[in-house]
Parts: sequence; structure tokens; C-alpha cells
Amino acid sequence: MTEQTNSKIKNKIRFLTKLLLWMVTGLILLAGIFIIVLGIRSTGKPTPIVDEQGHLVEGSISEIEEIELGGVKQWIITRAIDTNKPLLLFVHGGPGSTEFPFYKQYATQLEQDFIVVHWEQRGAGKSFSSELTVDQLSVDHFVSDIDELSRLLKSRYQKKKIYILGHSWGTTIATLAAYRYPEHFHAYIGMGQEVQLKAAQLVSNEMLKDCAEKHGYDEILAGLKQLPPEPPYAYDIEIKRYNWIDKCRGSVYYEGTNMFKELYR
Repeated sequence: MTEQTNSKIKNKIRFLTKLLLWMVTGLILLAGIFIIVLGIRSTGKPTPIVDEQGHLVEGSISEIEEIELGGVKQWIITRAIDTNKPLLLFVHGGPGSTEFPFYKQYATQLEQDFIVVHWEQRGAGKSFSSELTVDQLSVDHFVSDIDELSRLLKSRYQKKKIYILGHSWGTTIATLAAYRYPEHFHAYIGMGQEVQLKAAQLVSNEMLKDCAEKHGYDEILAGLKQLPPEPPYAYDIEIKRYNWIDKCRGSVYYEGTNMFKELYR
């Protein structure tokens, strides 16, 4: 066998080896994506409510359920030690940021006094769908979903009215829901209430400037100079701003730890 023939065979072997590696890598990536999709779309398993001895609390409820609001499939998580308690609808922030991991870490005591219903809004958490269009994610759609969900919950638990708690972005749509459909609610509770969003963004820019000057973050100072004169900003600009805010510890920190990154990792 000539040296030239040997060289051709070696080249073919190298090519086939590389091709095989690419095929294996592709299959692994596809399998990973498949597992992630299954995890997102699966119903999950609710954690039962137990006493100090680890026994199931009689009369308690812990459910994860798919429902339909405004023609869109969405999910709710319901937890309480007693279904005779008042109803509390928790409207998370974002938009698009389900907060159930925060709740499990810090606020489960609410279950002692309320039937707590966590609504994963259209496009968020288990309610995510790549088929949703921009037109289906308007403020009016979210507020209408709250109306429909409130009716469903009142009927299911035989309540004349419920409590509604909004956090951050959730305060915007929950406030509007309380205004438009007051017949549903005992009271509205605002946590991290959003007021005058444009003014708030301008104030945060000044805080970012102070932080950048203090710590020598030249890239933030340069970026602030390139911002449009007034918000609202384009999506890509907002992403940059949130990264700057995080660097200046303007996000959710506890004892030096970014709790968003810790709880959602």
C-alpha cells in the first residue's frame, strides 16, 4: 500500500471520527432540549403540607393545576392548611417572572391564614408558550385574566370576595383589576408598588450614575450617556440597564447574595 493511499485512509478516518463526534454531540443536545421541554410542560408534583412531625395536615390543600383563561392555557398553584380560610390571589412581577421559588423560601406562613393561589401568568413559568403573540400579551389581556380567574376561584371555594396581592409588575395589573372589577375583592395589597414608571426609571439612572462614579464602573457611565432622553427604552437597552442595576446591587439582595440568581439557578 502506497504512502499516498495510507494518507487518504487516515484522512477519511479523521473525517468519519469528526462526523461521528458531531452526530453524538447533536443527539446529546437534542436530548437535553427534550428533557427541558418536558420539565417545563410537565404538571409537576405539589409538595404536601405537613405538620412538625411530617404528617399530612388534614383538610389542607396543595395543588398544581392547568386552567384556561382568555382562551390561553395557564397554571395555578394553590396551597392552604384549611380550605375554609379566606382566598388570596398572588399576582407575580415581571412581566414573565414567576415568583413561587421566592414564596417557598420566605412566605409560606401565608398558608396559615389564607388559601394562597399563585397564578403563573400567560407567558411565565409553566404558562409559557412559544405560540403566544405580542397581541396576546397586552395589559388588558392580563387584567381580563384576573377577572376570569377571580370568578373561577370565588365559585370553586364559595367565596363572595377574595383578597388580591400584586408585586412589582403585578401591582400594575392587580391595581387595574381592583379598579375595573371591585366586586371581586375585599382588598388590594400592593408590594413594591409601581407608581410613575418613567420617573422611577429616571431616578434609577441617577442612582446608577452615583454608583458608577463611586466604584469606577466606566462602562456604565458610558452606557448612561448613550441612553435616549426619556423612557420607555427598547428591550435591548432595558436588558443592559438591568445588568447595570444588578452590578450596583439594585436587584434583590440578601446578605450579599443576589436572591434571583440563587433561587432560580
